[in-house]
Amino acid sequence: MRPTGATARTVTYRCVSGRKGTLAVDVPDLSDLSTLLNRIQPCEYDHGLSDATLVVPCRSRPLNVHLTVAHGRLVQPSDEALCLT
Repeated sequence: MRPTGATARTVTYRCVSGRKGTLAVDVPDLSDLSTLLNRIQPCEYDHGLSDATLVVPCRSRPLNVHLTVAHGRLVQPSDEALCLT
């Protein structure tokens, strides 16, 4: 069942193999984003993540955040990048 509500987030990603996808996840705390996505491993059989994006609510407007990936895994974005500060 697709998550809904204030903590539901949609992550668009591309795998090293070239496969693309969208994943809906429940992320109550954005500071745990990398832990959650790396545990899910959306590109487990596609040689890891290549890149990913996420829209986060900021004070002025929603912000499209390009997430950093290293060695096929998501690197936790800074609080500033996720509008948490």
